[in-house]
Amino acid sequence: MSRDRGTPNRTPSRGDGVNRRSGVRRSEHRSSPRAARTGVIERPRRAPDGRRPVASKTVSLRRRAFNLITDWRFFTLLGLSLTGGLTALSIAFIFKMPAVPNCPSVFWPLASASLRLHCAQLAASKETVPDLLEAIDLLNTLGKDHPLYKESSRLIEDWSAQILDLAEQDFQAGKIKSAIAGARQIPQDSAAAKLVDDRIKRWEKIWSKAQKIYNQAGEVLKKANLQDAQVFAARLLSIDNEYWQTTKYDQLNKLILSTRKDITRLGKAERALKRSVVDDIVASLQEISGILKQSFVHKDAQVLIPKLGRRLMDLAEAALDRRDYSTALDIANRIPGNVNLGKEVDDFRWIAQAQSKAWAGGGLNLEDAIADAEKIKPGRPSYDKAQRLIGRWQVEIRELARLDQAKKLAQAGDLQNAIAQAAQLSQSNQAAQDFLRETTGQVQDKQDRPILDQAEQSAIYGDAASLESAIAQAKKIGPDRSLYREARNRIKMWSGQLQGLRDQAAAQQAVIADTSTAADVQPVVTPESVELPTEVAAPSPEEAALRNERATLEQARNIASAGTPDALMQAIGMVQTVPDASPVRSNVLAAIDQWSQQMVQSAQYQAEFDVPGAIAIVQRVPPGTSGYADAQAFLARWRTSIGQ
Repeated sequence: MSRDRGTPNRTPSRGDGVNRRSGVRRSEHRSSPRAARTGVIERPRRAPDGRRPVASKTVSLRRRAFNLITDWRFFTLLGLSLTGGLTALSIAFIFKMPAVPNCPSVFWPLASASLRLHCAQLAASKETVPDLLEAIDLLNTLGKDHPLYKESSRLIEDWSAQILDLAEQDFQAGKIKSAIAGARQIPQDSAAAKLVDDRIKRWEKIWSKAQKIYNQAGEVLKKANLQDAQVFAARLLSIDNEYWQTTKYDQLNKLILSTRKDITRLGKAERALKRSVVDDIVASLQEISGILKQSFVHKDAQVLIPKLGRRLMDLAEAALDRRDYSTALDIANRIPGNVNLGKEVDDFRWIAQAQSKAWAGGGLNLEDAIADAEKIKPGRPSYDKAQRLIGRWQVEIRELARLDQAKKLAQAGDLQNAIAQAAQLSQSNQAAQDFLRETTGQVQDKQDRPILDQAEQSAIYGDAASLESAIAQAKKIGPDRSLYREARNRIKMWSGQLQGLRDQAAAQQAVIADTSTAADVQPVVTPESVELPTEVAAPSPEEAALRNERATLEQARNIASAGTPDALMQAIGMVQTVPDASPVRSNVLAAIDQWSQQMVQSAQYQAEFDVPGAIAIVQRVPPGTSGYADAQAFLARWRTSIGQ
């Protein structure tokens, strides 16, 4: 019977008891009110979409889990898995090799001797001095009674000898400090330690000898003695050290070659400095600027570089003094920066630009020049020069107004007041001095031209008295007068003609005297002589004239031998008195042609420093001579050069 309702028990039906699919008893479901009244348990209703409720799925999963853990097959499979895993793990542990010890992380106070030996051998296998020393330190702690002591002692001896060999290798490679330091760390109780002191002494001796040879080579290189340097370099080959025989020997040879090239560059630069050719100086600057600091002539190059730069600066200033603005600026622009003249070059450009404007003259140009010069501020290298130029140009601006006033007076015909006005201007004012010289010359020409014309009129007659009168008139023109040079030329010419007349008269007197003496001499008549007395005939007039003409030519040649333009002109004037029909006329013409050529040559020399003087010389070359055409060509050229 049912405990609740007193009804007899029934055999559970398919729907009663445990639900096989859900694993939950039907009584566990919540009963509906109808089931409570009728005693009939209702099935859970499905959802409208046909799916079971969520609670039913959860119960099913739990049922399956329970069935699994209560199944004997599950436990059998689990036992076999655990047994197999443990077996595999055991086999792995059995066949696994012991791990190599990590020597850097070993705590050495507790390490075994075998571990020390193993780690020491590992360190020594690296074959470096620090590692070998580390290996020795690891084995030095073993006592004499230790079973591995003999083996460790043998290894320490081997490693000590190896350290000494490595030190020798360092020495041969040029690392003497490293070699000595490594050798001194060899254990004192080893057999190799007994060799350390002797080995170090040998190293130091070899090194000192090689260093001395190298230094001697450097000293002779400083003196440009390349041959001796090569001899010292050859001595390095006998040094018992590979580093000095190879590396240092090659280094010294390269140094000798580079020094030879550098010395050649310096010699070329010094010659360029003396010649003062811009292109050569610029090229030399580029070459010696490439001399390295390691070169023995580097200091000499550094001394020469500023000199070359200064010479370029001087050449630029010289071009500017010649008023060659483009050349001056071109030279300044070619001065490199390593000569330390950057500020001076910048100032020079401003000054050159200012001066080029001032050369044009005029108030506006001078004001522009002042504006450019004022851009050079205090503290600059050319500040003082700029200030001097500014002061001069300011004075020129003020004087321009006074000069214009003087020119107006001269145009009005008041030359005396114009001269007085221009004379008050500074002598550095070239325009004022030119005006003053020109105006003064005009006044003096008006005053002295009548005197010179009167002298020329007197000299037309050609006799001695007329020539003396002309000379006296021309001497009235003093040295400070504009016609003085012309008057002196006339005086020299007339003096030559006068001297020719006097010489001719003296020659004629000499001929007459010789004739008179010959006529007075009578032959001695002896009684034995049957011949009549011999009479000496007087020379004919033609013969006397010929003698005089030859004497005149000879005297003219003596005068012309002085080679001065005045002497040549005097000689030409003297022989011009020889008649065209004279037998010596051909000799006279040849002499005149020669002397005219000498005058042209003299004028060419004079033109190098005195163009007006050269013009005065060629003006005196007589027409019809061989030098007249050249004289006229030079005359036109020189007049153009001075603006006449």
